[in-house]
Amino acid sequence: MKKILFTGGGGVGNEALWKLFSSHYDLYFADSNIEAINPCIPRERKILIPLATDKKFKAELKKISKNLKLDFIVPSVDEELVELADARNEFDADIFLPNVDFVKLMLNKCKCAHEISKFGLSAPVTQFAKNSSSIDFPLIVKPNSGRGSKGVMIVNSQKELDAYRDLYRLTVKDPIVQDLAIGQEYTVLVSSNNLGKLNSIIPIKVGQKKGITIRAKIDMNPLVIDYTKSFHKCFPTMGIYNIQCILTSKGIVLPFEINPRISTTFCISIAAGFDPFSEYYEKNINNSLFIPKEDLCLERNWVNNITSCKE
Repeated sequence: MKKILFTGGGGVGNEALWKLFSSHYDLYFADSNIEAINPCIPRERKILIPLATDKKFKAELKKISKNLKLDFIVPSVDEELVELADARNEFDADIFLPNVDFVKLMLNKCKCAHEISKFGLSAPVTQFAKNSSSIDFPLIVKPNSGRGSKGVMIVNSQKELDAYRDLYRLTVKDPIVQDLAIGQEYTVLVSSNNLGKLNSIIPIKVGQKKGITIRAKIDMNPLVIDYTKSFHKCFPTMGIYNIQCILTSKGIVLPFEINPRISTTFCISIAAGFDPFSEYYEKNINNSLFIPKEDLCLERNWVNNITSCKE
């Protein structure tokens, strides 16, 4: 049974991953705060690691990987991605990420949007806020790098944009602005084998979102799938990434963010029968993409965990 460690163990989707995958794989979940990891995951499967910003982070993770004889490490925290993608040859385990150049590009939201446009693919106009005179209000303003919808806001005037700069001047160094795309939001799982060959595209239609996706369902929309195929042809890479996009009423796909890692909706694709780890070294000579067994819905609710304080 292969051994897999997920970082960001306190993330919202890991409880589902444990329930779905623990009978197939030897799973571990690492976090800088193991108390944040869901109680359904056994204590012995929780691993304490330093923050990604800690100088000891990589060395400690290498030690854990060696001691546990891991087969895969699956990073899910943005601050970890570049360092681990760049150091993948230093680990005995496979680092389940796209290649480092892809990671660096996609974490830079402004440069990412410009590169997508260079290939003739649709993308929202994106600029640094200080150069925003050519984009009409309303628009989206957000950090050039960041996650979890932190610092993301709709602004309707120059006055509101100036107020955003004042409010976030200590935490957002170079905010960017982006066309406000109107339509249906999708979050798309894109998976490839170790040679960069696509093995799955699973569009997930977002129903409700608040920082993370709260309500969603699998929707194999052909327009989103075709766009994703074109995107991957322009930016081929190994591993898993996630495209967040808007499908407009005119059928245009506008990607507003590319996350070069698994997303919080990764679990619904697993529930649908997809297994990226079993397919990672498969050559897939038939060029076929995984098709979900059924269209599943994801609904997230709060859980209150009350335990004895004597532990």
